[in-house]
Amino acid sequence: MSANVNALETAAVHRLIKTVRCPQCGHAFDADDVAVLDHRPDEWLLDVVCHACASHGLVLAEIEKAARAPIDRAEVEEWRRFLRHFRGDMRELLGE
Repeated sequence: MSANVNALETAAVHRLIKTVRCPQCGHAFDADDVAVLDHRPDEWLLDVVCHACASHGLVLAEIEKAARAPIDRAEVEEWRRFLRHFRGDMRELLGE
């Protein structure tokens, strides 16, 4: 995915990939099975090829942005404590 793609949008697409199954055989898609054909702030056009049965399809994913309340001091402290002890990388943190 391109560098100008928002990390939250990327995470949303990865969650979608993990939940959508091949309509032909029911296998889950892997990240390598998906190519982004087009991207806009609120929708993605994905090309998917099932690694199990080789069926091909297109997915139009609409990304709905949730309204977010302002971050308060307690939330900042919670993240600070979490990150102080986190020993992974951003891919692990985002679940990729």
